Amino acid sequence: NTLYIKGERSPYHKVNSDEITLITSGETFTINGQSYEGIVTLHLDISKNNLLLINTIDIDKYIYSVLLYECYPDWPLEMQKVQAIASRSFALYHMKQARFKSSRSFYDIRNTNKNHVYEGVHAFKKLRDAVDQTHGLVLTYKGDIALTMFDTCCGGIVPSKMRRNKKCLPYLRRSEPCNFCKNSAFYRSQLVYKKDHFLNLAKGSPSL
Repeated sequence: NTLYIKGERSPYHKVNSDEITLITSGETFTINGQSYEGIVTLHLDISKNNLLLINTIDIDKYIYSVLLYECYPDWPLEMQKVQAIASRSFALYHMKQARFKSSRSFYDIRNTNKNHVYEGVHAFKKLRDAVDQTHGLVLTYKGDIALTMFDTCCGGIVPSKMRRNKKCLPYLRRSEPCNFCKNSAFYRSQLVYKKDHFLNLAKGSPSL
């Protein structure tokens, strides 16, 4: 529950704050061997016993980074531009939602495949072109930023039949199974359990 800084030749010094903001003297900083742009903040969330690593970065630099993980570098430029617009809209939607929360939010969007996979700096120029050529473009619905959900494969999900999610928005309310990605290797998946493990899971389930 305490942050410390270790100097190059000095012992550890206690930080009298739950937050430290680091600004690099160069263009990037490195964490665990990966380079990032912008600034980084270490925030100690004592209520949840978490240490948050928060990267503050320009939106287009962020989209340029996530494109590498949300599409393929060898896609045609026009398809990458489509993905750039979808990713930018998705990010801004979640940024807006985070700032409307009643409780304080220390960040806008997570670095997970539930939001965007974000791994910092890369060197694919064509992805930079896709971001630059779509600068400022987002998708909207009735004047508001649209929730532009996307995935490698939908698996035939019918969003209108799902509960407790945002897929009930009119522009996501598909009522028929999607056949577009039926031939995808990701269309079906399976999870294998050993018998004893499965039985233990079943015994511990209140719904069985």
